[in-house]
Amino acid sequence: MWHKTSLVTSAVSFADRPIILSESAWHNVIVDLYIELRSSLKENFLALLSAPRDNFLVFDSNVLIVVKERRPEIVEKILEIVDRISEKYGNIVSISPLITTREDSLTRRFMSVISNINSNHETWLKVSRELKHHLLNDSSDIVEIVFAPYEDFLVFDSNVLIVVKERRPEIVEKILEIVDRINEKYGNTVSISPLITTEDDHARELFKKAIEED
Repeated sequence: MWHKTSLVTSAVSFADRPIILSESAWHNVIVDLYIELRSSLKENFLALLSAPRDNFLVFDSNVLIVVKERRPEIVEKILEIVDRISEKYGNIVSISPLITTREDSLTRRFMSVISNINSNHETWLKVSRELKHHLLNDSSDIVEIVFAPYEDFLVFDSNVLIVVKERRPEIVEKILEIVDRINEKYGNTVSISPLITTEDDHARELFKKAIEED
């Protein structure tokens, strides 16, 4: 049974669980890391906060580990745990920890950045659902829609793939009008950058492959 772990700031309250912003291999890595940290550090362990994916770095780190006391032997123990978890998953992801205390200014700064990312990600999911709804309702020419997992995940400078039967000018114009309306609705807090292709366009497969490999 896990002991309760909490860290309260003006922005975020942590309870007895890790805070993870994505569902993937990265998710499993963070859960395992949390269990190991909780078991090994016990009361000295306060919180674990992860970036949405392993290649998203804040202060060159993708994981914030907050402890009561940041003694050399504690840091060494944490790094040993990180190495074990990395080896367990065959180093398919890279864990880069930022080890801080409750009072460290980096703690709040890391949390602030990640909290904003979480908010933007929720908006991106909402925008994606809305765009898909409008495209499928307003056009019978749509064959496939593939969204990047995050707004800032760009393939060919685009974060959404829209496959159409025929890439005629009037079809492209209609899609761009829908995109513009949604961007304006959300005050341009997120930016939809569509890649409009046909089924036989090689860019379609390259975009999908890039998304699947993330």
